[in-house]
Amino acid sequence: MNGAGLPVEWEFQIPVPGIVGAEQRAMGPCWFWCGHRVAPVVWIGCLTSEGATAPLYACDACLRQLNAMAWDFTDTERAAPRDDEGRAREPYRPTGDAWVPWPTRGRWRPRARTTFGTRFWKGGSR
Repeated sequence: MNGAGLPVEWEFQIPVPGIVGAEQRAMGPCWFWCGHRVAPVVWIGCLTSEGATAPLYACDACLRQLNAMAWDFTDTERAAPRDDEGRAREPYRPTGDAWVPWPTRGRWRPRARTTFGTRFWKGGSR
C-alpha cells in the first residue's frame, strides 16, 4: 500500500548493507537495459547530475552486462598504446583520429564481450 491507501505494483526496499546474496535484493525497477522492468534489484550506487541525485538499481541480467563492459574496458586499457611516459593513451578519441589498441603483428587479444568492447577493439571507427 502507498501513503494514500492504494495498492502499488512495487515498493522500494533499501537493501541491507553487509548482507550478501538474495537477501540483499529488493523489488523495484532496474535502471539499465531491461527497460525499467520490476525485478529483484540491487543498489549499485548513486547518480548525481546537475542538482539531482538518485539511487541506481540493477537486476542480475544488467549487472552481468555491466560486468562484461567493465572487463571489455579493462582489457582494452591493458592493450592500449602507451605515451612517452608509459601511461595509456585516452581510449575515447574522435572518429577521424581512431587508434588501434593492439599491435598489428597478429598478437592474441581478448574477444569483446559487448558492443561497447567491440567499438574499442575496432579502434573507435563506429
